[in-house]
Amino acid sequence: SEQVAVIKNPIEPDDYNSINNTKISKNDPNRFDILFSGRLERRKGAEIMLRAVNGVLDIHKSINIVFAGETDVDKSINFRNEIEYLLDNTNRKRISFLGPLDRENLIMQIARSDLFLAPSLFENSPYVILEAMVSKLPVLGSDTDGINEIIKHRKTGMLFSLTRLESLYTCIMELVHNENLRNSLVLNAYEYVCTNHNPTKIAQETVKFYNAISV
Repeated sequence: SEQVAVIKNPIEPDDYNSINNTKISKNDPNRFDILFSGRLERRKGAEIMLRAVNGVLDIHKSINIVFAGETDVDKSINFRNEIEYLLDNTNRKRISFLGPLDRENLIMQIARSDLFLAPSLFENSPYVILEAMVSKLPVLGSDTDGINEIIKHRKTGMLFSLTRLESLYTCIMELVHNENLRNSLVLNAYEYVCTNHNPTKIAQETVKFYNAISV
């Protein structure tokens, strides 16, 4: 019978620890920054963000949403324009569009955020989620293939249903108010990445795989 070997993406915690150990201070400590990172397109959950943006901001006055990534990507709809159109003047000040960031600046943005939001419709193995986890940032993701293989609900992160925005709001509300939960998720997620995505372990698995198929 055909056999399939799954080899995970490697990630080196030491590349992020220098930032983790000197967590970047915020200009406003009362802000709770939710980070969306990726192309603002349907597959990445742009339509979910469009539908949910006001509801998320209404959860708590401290919440701000930061979009990092390209926004002019969909020929049929510009989600940035649509999101901004929905917001009143007050809420518009609580949204930031940073555009594409290089790796160093993205890691810096992760370090100054409070929650990573991944509302994708589907994924393979999203590396940016692993980067958030190893940067000790709690992750909230959609309960869909690819993401739910990395995130175990209430253990290494939180999952919400794409068909029920109420579940998104409920998760965010709990994460905003429950620091102990955030800390628990961060510790479990960091341990998960260090154990399962260790570069040495991945290299050994790769060599073992090639040796097994060589004739």
